[in-house]
Amino acid sequence: MLLNYLKLSLRLMARSPYYTFISVSGLTIGIISFYVLWFYAESQLDSDKYHANSERIVRICTNWDWVDNGVTGHSIAGGMRSSVGPRVKEDFPEVEDVTRILIQNSCNVEMVKHDLSMTLSTVDRGEERIFKESRAIYADRNLFEFFSIPMLMGNASNVLDEGNSIVLSSSTATRYFGKADPVGKLLKLSDSVMLKVTGVFEDLPDNTHLGFDMVISNTPHLNAWNTSFVNFTNTYVRLRESNIKSFEARLNQHVDKYWGDLLKHYWNVQISMFAQPLSEVSFSQSFNGDIFPQKSKPFLYTLQLISLAILFMAWANHVNLSIIRTVKRFKEIAARKVSGAAGRDMIKQFMIESVAVYALAILLAFTVTQLIERPFESTFNISIIDFISMPFYGKLVLAAVILVGIVTSGLYPVYSASRLNAASLFKMAKPSKEKRYFTTSLSIIQFSAAVVVIIVGLVVALQLNNVLSKTSDADKAVMIIESPVHKPVGFSRLASLFREKVSRVPGVHTASAANYVTGDPSGVPDFEAKRINSEHHYGMMRDGIDENYLSLFNFRLLAGRNFVKDDRADAVIITRYAAERLGFKDAESAVGAQIHISLGIVRSWQTVEIIGVVSDVNYGYHYKVIGEGSYDIGLVFTYGDKLFPYLVAERIALQLHPSKVKEVTTEVEKIFMEMFPGNVFMSYFHDDLVNQIYENEKIIRNQIVLFTTLAITIACIGLLGIISFEVIDRKKEIGIRKVLGARLVQIGLLLIRTTGYQILFAVVISIPVAWYLSNQYIDKFSRQIQLSWWHFAAPISLLALVLISTIISTVWKAARSNPVEALKDE
Repeated sequence: MLLNYLKLSLRLMARSPYYTFISVSGLTIGIISFYVLWFYAESQLDSDKYHANSERIVRICTNWDWVDNGVTGHSIAGGMRSSVGPRVKEDFPEVEDVTRILIQNSCNVEMVKHDLSMTLSTVDRGEERIFKESRAIYADRNLFEFFSIPMLMGNASNVLDEGNSIVLSSSTATRYFGKADPVGKLLKLSDSVMLKVTGVFEDLPDNTHLGFDMVISNTPHLNAWNTSFVNFTNTYVRLRESNIKSFEARLNQHVDKYWGDLLKHYWNVQISMFAQPLSEVSFSQSFNGDIFPQKSKPFLYTLQLISLAILFMAWANHVNLSIIRTVKRFKEIAARKVSGAAGRDMIKQFMIESVAVYALAILLAFTVTQLIERPFESTFNISIIDFISMPFYGKLVLAAVILVGIVTSGLYPVYSASRLNAASLFKMAKPSKEKRYFTTSLSIIQFSAAVVVIIVGLVVALQLNNVLSKTSDADKAVMIIESPVHKPVGFSRLASLFREKVSRVPGVHTASAANYVTGDPSGVPDFEAKRINSEHHYGMMRDGIDENYLSLFNFRLLAGRNFVKDDRADAVIITRYAAERLGFKDAESAVGAQIHISLGIVRSWQTVEIIGVVSDVNYGYHYKVIGEGSYDIGLVFTYGDKLFPYLVAERIALQLHPSKVKEVTTEVEKIFMEMFPGNVFMSYFHDDLVNQIYENEKIIRNQIVLFTTLAITIACIGLLGIISFEVIDRKKEIGIRKVLGARLVQIGLLLIRTTGYQILFAVVISIPVAWYLSNQYIDKFSRQIQLSWWHFAAPISLLALVLISTIISTVWKAARSNPVEALKDE
């Protein structure tokens, strides 16, 4: 019997391909959206919860508060002094274990005998291969026991015991050694230290803040880690019980013990510590020292709401079509009743029809999901979770959602028909007012959501285009060459010689050598400056540059002069905000003044003279500065490394002729390899470096484009159902009007008018919402577009055009139908 019901269901689906296509395609989009967005968001919201005892693991962070010239400042550091970790374990019985991580961007000579630049080279093959790395960490020996990182080779309990041991991720091991067993192989670190591969771990998942491809043992450096005065590591603590607040309260009773020696040097700073649960680390809002991309819980919850909304819209469209098809089948249902069909028979029939539609939609959804997995992840930064590896509760949620959809859409026709007797069913010609109100309300909601999403999507795209196309004219023509990792003796002299050589290459307009360039992550606030005879000193950024740097990167000289070739060591140039912090009333009054500068904690003050003041540089580029000094805390330029030897030329910037890029790159690489053999030549354009700042914004733009497309698609599918509903509802009226001489255009406008009112009402609702969300987005940029009427009119016109185009075929068919057929049915 069930087989007969299934055959009948398939025949009905084949007999009405139009309705079948709309139902199946809408449900397919809804299921794909829910499966991809909901479970991606769920996975990200559970970041780092997969680690054993994650509820008892915390990261120790610090709050820094200060008063600077009457302005209160606040900063949060995701790290802790490296020497504090072992002391915490000794001082607190409730602490079960502690581990520390030093990320590559924080590496320095004191801690690990080298700076953040790092290369690894193979030494066990005939041809040496050199790799420049950026995702390496140093860690305590217990790292792989502390965190749940599956080991593919090696023992988690001792894989980092040996000095100079290194553990690679699976993909990194393959990159270095192919399919060969890497354990026991040797790698040369920065052409100086031999590292032995002692293990391989699984590539880290994307729902963790831990972002590294290799781990180097800190065993040879433990003395420096345990006694360092100011170096910071990420410090994680596993408690014996999950009473985090109690631990945090006791921790802050030790502020003087852990920080007293350092606070003596910061007259205006107060420090407090807090314990951040491991599950919250991924959602830190730009803590100092954090380099992993921060996730947003509100955005992830929004993704889940969007996935539910799209699924609901798809389901509602399917129900709308079920209403239409139920009306058309009232006579069939009545005939079944008269023939003695029981209620359970009709339930079986309609449930099997619903199952057939959903089964086809599910099959298509999972097929499409497999096809789009890789391009979807690269374009939208949303990884599609594998169904097999999905946790049981996830499969249960997905099954429940689909089951609810099947049952509700399958039982609705039976419910509608059961309320009427056979005679009433034979007389039914159109849906009730209750059904019309439902479909109208749903349409307005759909159109409103589509209008909001498409307006916001356009504003995001225009704002990003504005900042990316107007960063700095220099950015687009400047090539950055990184200094060699293995620096030979006399590197400062060789760097100057290299700059001179490449400046003579045809196609190079200007060459400049600097310690770092704007947007470079190696720029850190480790300078201090103060007025002569003043006790008040201020942390600032620093850079060692040459005479070409300011013009190449478009700094504007406000007062004084630029550096000249071989300028004196005690000459400095400062930014406008640095002058303000130091108490100068304007740029002119700062020029010629002497100040003291020093390196961080080491209070060996050097007397220098300010020879120039330049415009401020926003390290967030075109993001708005939130509060004084959030991005620009003041900048001091020295002439190269004359005053401080560590300010060597880590970057060579070349301003090129756009038509000679390829030739210049080839020639510059040749010169580089001749002067610095055994190194990796690394170059990139400055605008690429700048664009990385907006990488997350680009991903959000792509995601908004995705949501816009889905919203429009679902709205169009809904319109097809609604206009078909309208045609059925007014079938007799259309026939009569045609008999009385109505033209096709008049009948078309009659059918579209209701939809037009719905779109107009949706626009009125959605414009204030879209305006608010758009302003919230562009307000974080310092270079903003100005919202204009066409930012709203253009998307609304486009949406109206798409929606009206969608229903033209249906309206045209209804308007051209034979009125005799309509009246004959009546």
